[in-house]
Amino acid sequence: MTIEIALEVASVKSDGRREEWRHLAANSWVEQMAEFLRFNMAVENATMKETDGSETQPGVAMNLDIKSIATNDDDGIVLGSGSTAADAADFVLETKIVEGTGSGQLSYQACTVGSVTAVSGGYEFVITRQVNNDSGGTISVREASLQGTPASGKSYMWARDVFSVETIPDGEGRIYRYTITLLV
Repeated sequence: MTIEIALEVASVKSDGRREEWRHLAANSWVEQMAEFLRFNMAVENATMKETDGSETQPGVAMNLDIKSIATNDDDGIVLGSGSTAADAADFVLETKIVEGTGSGQLSYQACTVGSVTAVSGGYEFVITRQVNNDSGGTISVREASLQGTPASGKSYMWARDVFSVETIPDGEGRIYRYTITLLV
């Protein structure tokens, strides 16, 4: 079995019109994802690195918890402006873009996780989040991550991708979506 990840973005203009999806670089599961899978399959504890850099043993009852409400910039698809190449040892965005309407901030909408659908050779589901720029200036996005805060209350990053700068003018938004495909 192979688990593939793809990242796309669509512009949302100030009049609400959505443009076509564009592919962004995405291939960066991080070590935390492998630890999570092993930890849940073995039903034994593991040491994992939180987004604040501390190492914890989250316990045996844990899920990815990627779905999130609007205004939550700790879970789901989280964006940043950092440009350092993605690495499997990453545990946090280089420069997170926080929630808000102030300078350099984005308004994070709810992050949803779609149902599993059958595709040729396997199964897939889509994780989607819209962000809006109400900051009064242009915002440059260069990195995206999948993050979650499971029942342990600790925040973990599951994937991080760095791509060519994506500018979001004031008054516009972007919809980001990760497609997770399991090939069997």
